[in-house]
Amino acid sequence: MKINKINLVKELNDAGYDRHADDYRVAVLEIAHALRPEWTDEEILYHPDVSKELCRRVNNETGVTLADHVILRTLVNCRKRGFAIDQTT
Repeated sequence: MKINKINLVKELNDAGYDRHADDYRVAVLEIAHALRPEWTDEEILYHPDVSKELCRRVNNETGVTLADHVILRTLVNCRKRGFAIDQTT
């Protein structure tokens, strides 16, 4: 089974997002933390209702609409790549 990779920059550009992709990553992490501060990204994925709420909030708060799988992959990829909120400050 082939896994489709996500090109976040392309997805954001196609959706009309005019900021840096790292700004979007920070927003995803901050919204996930605000939604469930005690949960890991994996725990969020295990709860479909929480995952859907996260995606809804990310789309609303960033002003760009991306598919749920793009948002959730972004959340997981941030952890896998060691991207943290405090890296941008």
